[in-house]
Amino acid sequence: MNRIYIGFILFLSSLGYGQQQLSEAEKKMSELVGTWKAEVKGSSLTLLINMEKDKKEHFQVILINVNGAKFIVNESTVLSSAPSEYQLKVIKAAFEQYQDCIIKDAVIDLKKLENNTISFSYHSKVSDCSLGADNGLEIPDVDGLVFKKEKIIDYES
Repeated sequence: MNRIYIGFILFLSSLGYGQQQLSEAEKKMSELVGTWKAEVKGSSLTLLINMEKDKKEHFQVILINVNGAKFIVNESTVLSSAPSEYQLKVIKAAFEQYQDCIIKDAVIDLKKLENNTISFSYHSKVSDCSLGADNGLEIPDVDGLVFKKEKIIDYES
């Protein structure tokens, strides 16, 4: 019986340690909050990373193309982090004008690089946004887009 209690206490303490690590990752992730710019084949892209003031574990990521079309990850959480690398699990996402997207097992990888730049990647098992009667718009996987920081957003207040 004592072994069960000891095992249970060790289990609960390991859960607390995992939660502490995650909040450290969330703190470090807050360094990426702001406006980022990139250019791909002559077209500009903007990446906005925001953190909810009330729920600091939830991040919003918005990717805006040259035409102003927005792909919005309304809610994501930190899956894992390593020094200067973060992986976010996408919970809710859609194009601004098409809210009926089906997205499953989507992950965003962010990696801090030198000179205020980050690498952005997006992968999902299923990404399909219905355009009414049309077949839909598939959201392609993205690998290693490099963005430079343009504007810092302060979420400490």
